[in-house]
Amino acid sequence: MAGAAAGGSHPHLHHLLLRGEAFLKETPFTLILVEFEGADTLFLSRLVGVPDEEVEIGLPVRARFLRNSKFKPTDVYFVASGDGTEGS
Repeated sequence: MAGAAAGGSHPHLHHLLLRGEAFLKETPFTLILVEFEGADTLFLSRLVGVPDEEVEIGLPVRARFLRNSKFKPTDVYFVASGDGTEGS
């Protein structure tokens, strides 16, 4: 997903939530609100592959998409983008 986040070149983790019905079969899971630079709203999605103790506000994240898209908001999920240079 192209775009820049506040304070860098990638979207950043903004806030954590504790539940989401669309992901109950994948419990436990982490829901995040992603903030994109230039957007006036936050995007709710899953954070995958990051241990709970490493999740923090400001964590750089990168979008990934399901192979069998159903054209729903749940088709996208986020992973940590490492050092912030991934995909540059």
